[in-house]
Amino acid sequence: MRNFIIPCLIAVTGCLPAGRRDFGEYTDETQEVDCETSAWYADADKDGFGNANELVDACDAPSGYVSNGDDCDDGDKGRHPGALETCNNIDDNCNGKEDENATDVATWYADLDGDGFGDPDSPISGCDVPGNANFDNTDCDDSNGAINPAAPEVCNGEDDDCSGTSDDNVANPPSWYHDADGDGYGSTAVAQCTQPSGYAALPGDCDNYDSSIYPGAPELCDGQNNDCDLLSWSSALEAGLATIMVPSGKYDITSDVTGTSSTPVQYQPPEGTLTFCDGTFHVSLELLGGGSWTIDSIN
Repeated sequence: MRNFIIPCLIAVTGCLPAGRRDFGEYTDETQEVDCETSAWYADADKDGFGNANELVDACDAPSGYVSNGDDCDDGDKGRHPGALETCNNIDDNCNGKEDENATDVATWYADLDGDGFGDPDSPISGCDVPGNANFDNTDCDDSNGAINPAAPEVCNGEDDDCSGTSDDNVANPPSWYHDADGDGYGSTAVAQCTQPSGYAALPGDCDNYDSSIYPGAPELCDGQNNDCDLLSWSSALEAGLATIMVPSGKYDITSDVTGTSSTPVQYQPPEGTLTFCDGTFHVSLELLGGGSWTIDSIN
């Protein structure tokens, strides 16, 4: 029997596959092995998982060997079954997949309008940035590239800059002018997007309490500068005027007026003329310093 065992052991040892060694214990070449050997796998990175291509048979684990050969990279302690996946394009947990369920994935936000600001209601998690997405999540309208937190606010009824309020902080809003008499022209201005009640879009009213007086108004026979043009206005421009000749001098004027006089109470007519608007007047002219002249029924 002893002569049979020795050749058998030699035969078994000589038949081990490449990379596999027999660490069975025996006292001499004629002693029968006294244990059941197991496969042990080299664990070079000491992560508790061995290299399936580096194994030995032995009764007990040799130093640097473990009982499993499940390591997919025995040169990297961070790669082994059960390791946490991270975004590194490497199969950390040896399951044949890369970066699945990674612990350090980033959250991206869809940016469908391409303005550089993402939609907070469309998060996308992943290791790599998807197309049409970015880190930002402050866009309040991802369908309009002109609306985002960096956009200038303009008068359009929209919240262009995503501040939560439409038409606020507009750089150059239109001006509106207080129009007390409702003639379409105003004076004091305010600047805002919407037209306030009682305000007009046109400025330049020189009498905001008389609707017949505004820029471009027709001149009436009322002694007023109806068109607000101080440079061109004179009483001679009054519509429907009647002119009479009187002796030159300075007069006190009294009148029983059923029309409207364009003359002051004291008047020194140029070149001896007096001008009246249409209507019926009973005028008494008293020359200062003595003498009088009455004009009756000017029509």
